[in-house]
Amino acid sequence: MGGIDWLEASKILLTGLASAVFTGILAFSVQSLIKRWLSRSLEEFKLDLQLKAFEHQSWWEKKSEAYSQIIARLVDLQYCLGRWFDMFVLDKELDSEARQKLVEESRQAREYLTKAAAAGAYIVSGETVAALEELLRELDKRHPYDVVEEIDMHYASVKKCIAEIREYAEKDMHKR
Repeated sequence: MGGIDWLEASKILLTGLASAVFTGILAFSVQSLIKRWLSRSLEEFKLDLQLKAFEHQSWWEKKSEAYSQIIARLVDLQYCLGRWFDMFVLDKELDSEARQKLVEESRQAREYLTKAAAAGAYIVSGETVAALEELLRELDKRHPYDVVEEIDMHYASVKKCIAEIREYAEKDMHKR
């Protein structure tokens, strides 16, 4: 019993050393994997945010363009009705070409607004679609005896619709 068994001691020492090295390598590997995963996740997260921001910006631009076009067509229609009113009330005669141009501008504006209403609330708000549908119903109404009264009624309806859609656009474009 007297002595140290050097062979046994070296086995214990080597086993401990191997265990420590293995634990160190394992810890380093796990740490390295976690670090890669976290940095990759962070990069993916950044890319997701950038993609969502791009999609939001693109969608916002589509909405902006749709509202701009609708309001532009409403303004065209309002202008045409104003010219018709001037012609009938203020007796400002328009030549045949100018009349035809007004008829065509009115037709194009109304056609665009009809299509925008038919498309529904895909890009613009449901409130906007409802306002367009109401306007189109109003524009279909005829005054039985007075053309000037009919033009005035339509002009007021278009003016009201412009104000409503501006309000709806403002609300729709600023929601997140």
